[in-house]
Order: sequence, then C-alpha cells, then structure tokens
Amino acid sequence: MPSRVGFAIVLLLLSCGTTWAEPLTRILTTADHPLLLPAFHDADKAGIEIQDLFAELPVCPGPRWPTPGGPWRNMTAADGLYRFEAPAQGARVRYLVSYLTADQWQQATLKVRTDLDISLTLDDQPLSLEAGAEDGWQSAELKLPQGKSRLAAKVLLAADSERAPALELAVEPAEGATVTAGTERAHSVGIRTILNAPRVSDVAISPDGRFTALSLGEYRDGTNRETWLEIRKTADLELVRYFRGDGAPAPLTWAPGRDQDTALTWATNHDGKSTIWLFNLARGEVRPVLEDVADLGRWEWTPDGRSLIYEVRRDTDPDPRRVKHVAHPADRQPWWRGRAHLMQAYLDGRPPRRLTAGPLNPEGWQIAPDGTRLIFLTSEGDWTHRPFHISRLWELDLKTLRPREILSDPWISGAVYSPDGRTLCLTGSPSAFGGLGRNLPDGVQPNDYGGQLYLLDLDDRKPRPVSVDFVPDVGWTHWSPADGRIYARCTDTQHSNIYSYDPRQDRWR
Repeated sequence: MPSRVGFAIVLLLLSCGTTWAEPLTRILTTADHPLLLPAFHDADKAGIEIQDLFAELPVCPGPRWPTPGGPWRNMTAADGLYRFEAPAQGARVRYLVSYLTADQWQQATLKVRTDLDISLTLDDQPLSLEAGAEDGWQSAELKLPQGKSRLAAKVLLAADSERAPALELAVEPAEGATVTAGTERAHSVGIRTILNAPRVSDVAISPDGRFTALSLGEYRDGTNRETWLEIRKTADLELVRYFRGDGAPAPLTWAPGRDQDTALTWATNHDGKSTIWLFNLARGEVRPVLEDVADLGRWEWTPDGRSLIYEVRRDTDPDPRRVKHVAHPADRQPWWRGRAHLMQAYLDGRPPRRLTAGPLNPEGWQIAPDGTRLIFLTSEGDWTHRPFHISRLWELDLKTLRPREILSDPWISGAVYSPDGRTLCLTGSPSAFGGLGRNLPDGVQPNDYGGQLYLLDLDDRKPRPVSVDFVPDVGWTHWSPADGRIYARCTDTQHSNIYSYDPRQDRWR
C-alpha cells in the first residue's frame, strides 16, 4: 500500500553513520501523467477512486533500464531538493528512477519522508515502508547485490495538496560498505540476464538460402517459458514474418520450392494425433498437408516437393491375461515390441501408401537426391557373437516398392547418399567390413564405440575407409550438395568439433 510521509527529495548516502559528501544531484523522471476516473467510477458496487487507480499502475513502466530520451529525462536538484508542481485540478502520477551501485552484497536501509502517496520497488520487488523513530521518516530494507540495482518510485500528485509536493530519500549502506547513486544505466550482466535471455531452439534455412526460420524462447518472468517463431532474410536478418502467442511450431522444415513456392512446414499435436502444416511465405496462407496421424514419428519431404515420407510407430496392446511370453531376450525391454513403418503422402490428393511392413523397424532412413529410392537399416538380435545383433542396409525402389539388400554388417550404424546418389557414406565402428577401419596391431581390441567413415560405391559395393588415420571419432554426417564435401560432427576426447572431408582430394580439415 502507498504510504504518506515528508516533503523534499534528496538522496543521502550514509556510511558508518556519516553522510556522503557527494549528494544526489540528478534523477531520471517522467512528465506528469493525468489520472482520469473511468466510467461508472462512483457506482456503489465495484466503484473506484484515484488511490485505486494509482495502486494499479506499475512502479516503473517501459524498459527495465530507462535512459534519458523519450518519456524519461534528467532532473537536476535545486539546493539538494526535488520539487514538483501540484496540478491545478485532478490528479497526476510521476515516475522516478535512480540506479544504486553497491561495492558488495549488503543489507542497506532506505529512508523516506514525503507528504505524497508513494510506492517503491528495488529491481521490480516491492518495498514495504515501516514507521521509524525519527519524526516523519519511514524506512525499508534494501538487499543490494554487488553491482547496480534499480530503485524506482511512483508518486501521486493531487490538486488538493496543502503543501508543496516534494520528496526526501536517504540510503544508509551497511557497515563497512558503500553505495553510490546515479542515472547511468550501464551495468554488469547478471546470471539472471544470461539464464533468461532469448535462446534459439531450432533453425532452418530455406532451399534457396534466402530465408532463415528461427524458433526462439525465453523465460520472461524467470519461471514460465514463452516461445515464438521468426522468419528473417538470411543476408541482412531483416524480419519477414513473426508469430507469437501460441508458441513456436516445431520441428521447422522448409518444403522444396523457390520464389512463390517457398514454404515452411511444421507439425502440431492434439490428443495424440499430429497434423503437418504448409505455410506459403509469398501468399501468407497456411494449409494442412497431412492431418490427424496417430503416433507420427519422423517425416521428410521428397526432393520434388510433391509428397512426404513419414514414420508411424505402433505399440502392441497388452495381453489381457496380464502375463507376458518373452519371445526374445530383448523382449524383456518394455519398448521392444513397438513397431514402426514408413508411409508416403501426396499433395495432389492421392491417398497415402504404405512403404514398409514386417517385424523390423526401418531406422536411419534417407531419401535419394532424385527421389526415386530410399535407404534404411534394420536390426535384429543374434546372440552367437558380438555385437549380438545383425544390421542390414536396404535400398527401396519407391516406384515398385521392391527392396534390395546393400550389405549386412553388425558394425554399420548409419548411411547417407552422395549428392549424385551413386555413393553411400557409411558410419560404423573400426570392426566394420572385417576390421577395414582398424589401424591397431593384431591382438589389440579396437574401441568399437569409436566412429569410422566409409565410402561405398553402389555399383561395385566395395567399401573404402576414409578415417582410419583420422584421430577424432566420427558421429553425425552430412554430404553437402553445395560443395561436395562431407561434414562430420566429431568427438575428440571431451570436445565436439565439425570437420569436413573432401572425397575428391581424400583430405580432412
């Protein structure tokens, strides 16, 4: 609640019982803002008075760290006092700000004396004034961290005031500490500023490189996270589209297309069913391309942009007898009976079609650059030898839906197409292809968790190791159609770095 106390405004900085020699000569202040009573303010029920309006107002409107300019200006003290003019009629509110800089964490004391209704905050936290032993003075505790804090106040100026409106303030530092005051907002960055700053959670660049979509989020109140979407020009980061209010869509994926067909896609989920949306940037329209799909997994556009391939995951129904016949050692895991298959949906209205079936899940799938083929891995248990499973790499003809087995090797974990679709970049352990990636003496066991890279020509199917003498472990890979290089995220001891490999020159960098 605002309190009524003293006359003039002066900030005295007291240390060890002694007033600082440097008085407060300037503060930041706004112009007086009129307070008008709303319609039906005099109603018997739910009526409102000027003091109620004053209490509803924020103590410091606008930016957290105001500076001179716009609504804020410096106010210079006359003889150490800050005096305000009472309005000829009605009531007005004025805002004041001073920045307090503490040399160490301390519990200081704020003293106030004025005839005005006043409310104060320290870094947006309300201050409670208590009556003191001295005549007319009230005080509040200030918990000042090391560095700069913002002391803000709002005062009510009424036409019926009997005395010249003025305010007097004093800050008494803790023993052995100091506090200085000023109007310069420059301050050190605190941990809250770092933790609550907006962060990018997803980035997607359009196929022609002209636009970049960013999903961002921040903790505006330190607790609840708010997300939004921005679409900017890649060249100069000029804002093109801005979506805020319902959260940022994810994951962000650009559909193949340029100019008038440039479109961003994302998925939403409601009651366990997902819908994929297509947002045309030029026309500003949003339409669904796949609706109400239960258990939707990963999805990806075909290169021509006429269809998309998506994964659907299904869990088996529990046995009504509440018993489980373990069919396989891995069947002990609760997730093992879940199955996935691939589907293809079309934008021209044709019904979707199923691409895979069977008891094995297609993993790590990728569409060929020409959109006519698809590669994926399957895995099943084999308890006769390490690593106790069999991995097979398949290529599926999307016209006939006939698969062909490319290779069977338990040590291969991933594959991507080359830009021309004639070569595969394979990731796996040094033991793949009978130990082709090993560079250790006989009898020394390699680290099969260490990633190696192999190139496999789809015509002759002869693998070629390309990272045997490359020290970091290779993980995620991408074969860029822009420059023909393979980009790999690699682990080197405790650090992750991005390296590139040029297949034409057989060189890492």
